[in-house]
Amino acid sequence: MQIIELKKGQTLHAQGSPVQTIDIISKGEINVFNDGISIVLKGGTICGLPETPGDNYMFTYQAQTDATIASYPFTRIEDLISVIKANPKIAPILVSNVYRSYQIALDACHKQLEEASALYKGLMADYEQYPSLCTITGTQLKAYPEVLNQSPLPDIKLAPNWRISYVNAILDNDAALRKAFYTINIDIDVAMILTCVQYLNSLCQYSFEILRYSKTLLKETAAFRSAFSTIKSKADQIMNGGEESLDTVPEFKDVLNTLLAFGNVDPEIGEAFADSVRAYASSTVTDAFSDEYRKVRRDVATHFYKVYKAVFLASLSESLVPDVVHMFLMFGYCHEDLVSAEQTATLYRIMKSYSPDPGGHIFTMPEWLEMIYEGQVVPSRNEFNLDYQGYLNEQKSQGNITEEKMNELLEDADAKLDFEIGNLFMLSNRVTFGRASAFVPVFDEANITKPLPDAFLRSDLLQSQVDALKSDDYTIFYRNVMYSNPSIGLNTFTYAKEVMPYFILLPNCGSRISLWQEIEGRKRDTPARYCISIFHSSELSDTLLQGFADYRWEMCKTIQGIHWNDVTDPSLTSEYCDYLQFYKKNRMLTEDQKEKLYEQLKKYSNHYNQVFMSDYITYMKFERTGSLRLNKIARQILFAYCPFSKELREKMTSSPQYGDLVKTFDTKNAAAMHTLENVFTKIEKGGFEVPDEVKAQKDYLEL
Repeated sequence: MQIIELKKGQTLHAQGSPVQTIDIISKGEINVFNDGISIVLKGGTICGLPETPGDNYMFTYQAQTDATIASYPFTRIEDLISVIKANPKIAPILVSNVYRSYQIALDACHKQLEEASALYKGLMADYEQYPSLCTITGTQLKAYPEVLNQSPLPDIKLAPNWRISYVNAILDNDAALRKAFYTINIDIDVAMILTCVQYLNSLCQYSFEILRYSKTLLKETAAFRSAFSTIKSKADQIMNGGEESLDTVPEFKDVLNTLLAFGNVDPEIGEAFADSVRAYASSTVTDAFSDEYRKVRRDVATHFYKVYKAVFLASLSESLVPDVVHMFLMFGYCHEDLVSAEQTATLYRIMKSYSPDPGGHIFTMPEWLEMIYEGQVVPSRNEFNLDYQGYLNEQKSQGNITEEKMNELLEDADAKLDFEIGNLFMLSNRVTFGRASAFVPVFDEANITKPLPDAFLRSDLLQSQVDALKSDDYTIFYRNVMYSNPSIGLNTFTYAKEVMPYFILLPNCGSRISLWQEIEGRKRDTPARYCISIFHSSELSDTLLQGFADYRWEMCKTIQGIHWNDVTDPSLTSEYCDYLQFYKKNRMLTEDQKEKLYEQLKKYSNHYNQVFMSDYITYMKFERTGSLRLNKIARQILFAYCPFSKELREKMTSSPQYGDLVKTFDTKNAAAMHTLENVFTKIEKGGFEVPDEVKAQKDYLEL
């Protein structure tokens, strides 16, 4: 046993950490919570009863007040029995409080259930109100079929009536039971507690079911809810007798000098930047190809990133950061003459309402650079595909730096920041903008091609679009990762691990996405890095499809290495290259299909990756809906390496074009599952717990 003293706010166990102890609260209160539920346990209560030893905690256990905890090892259920029997004097209190905890948890689950039902009803009510609000505000009515596709929460009975009556009776007669029943024999107390543990486990399953429902509902209807919130606000203002007011928006004056002063920018650099921005703002030339306009934009870009770095570093050390600095770092806003008062107000409100991505995969540029500077992520590769260490090694081999200097730079946060700004930021900022001839890194209203609120890539909107596409091409972000555990007889085991990419929002109004890198160095289980404009003017789903297609090709090349186009080592890229290289001799293609393929190769200048990307987009946009546009060979390769989700596969079983492909896939999957079941059997016969990595592979094959 170990006695643990906790201060208010300290965490006893974090959700996701391994379960290793069972705990009794000696004094104080512990808050038990996750995304769906929260309850408070008081002194004399056992903590962690629903948890399974060896698994990860389903809840976080945090001190609500200063607390004292008696902690015992917990590797199997028998340990709980031992703990109860080791504390016979307080066993009656433990029984009483365990059942009281169940009642508290039951009430919390009822509340969770009511909130989930209210969420659905509120959504439907908003959808009914939406057309009338469009009429009031003069807004074009948009269709949101995903809202109509939602279903109410299935009828859930958290506990049978007899159980509720039983628990109520126990608590109503608590004093008498403590005195005359719980003290008779310790085995009675053990049985009572273990029975209640089963009740708690059942309740947890229902709670997680409700939580999954609520999260799915919110995710799938994020676009509508955001649109409704905006239009409702406008309608309320109109109904209250006025248009939207800018009174609450501060007046931005002398923005350039504010930024330069805040960042303590070198006077020479600051003056040059200010002059170039003022020249750009006052320029009457609009011809992107003119020498004058090209020079003005080049002068702005030359100094912008130096100023950006200085302002960014100053923002990290200041507790109070001006709004205009946040707007500069997020959007590139740096001069009031480049943006109207109305658009400035919009930028201000977007900046004020912004909240970081809760999933930790979508970042604004200042958020991303802070992670680089703090060492939370390694710098991205440069334009020559060298990572930071590889770049330093090259500098050393060329005699530009000594080994001592190289070792110093490896740990230099400022040097890492320079590397990231000089590569990913500078290059992707231009690429994602979409029109290189007109690119300028500062925010200019002239570059707005879509209303800013509609163009702004909120994390929930971007994530919902990614999830929607990923639900069809479900294997896209899975990587084959090696696992080894000789102690249980697994020397080498390959399992599929999903590694979601990072999305970095560049401070510009643009139309493109850039896959900067698919992995970090040689680590197979590291996230890819996408760059995309924070104000995105194109259709987001089409842009993401382009990015997904690029990822499919580049990731395969990375995995295959030098064999990426060697058809004797089958892969997506090798088979596609073989198909495109020898299509004229392919007897499975008609003359019309060969002619079409000839034109396609001509269109993309014989760049096989571009042809694949075009076919992938067609595959994901049209083939999945039954609108067949690909030839048999392209379809066969794409389905083999980019299979559709189980739901789509089931719909395609009767399709003449896809039926055999689905059967082949199912046969291959069944064989893999059979092999995996043998692995399960071998491990379990050895008396070992099946590792999470092996379980993950089973989950993957069942998708």
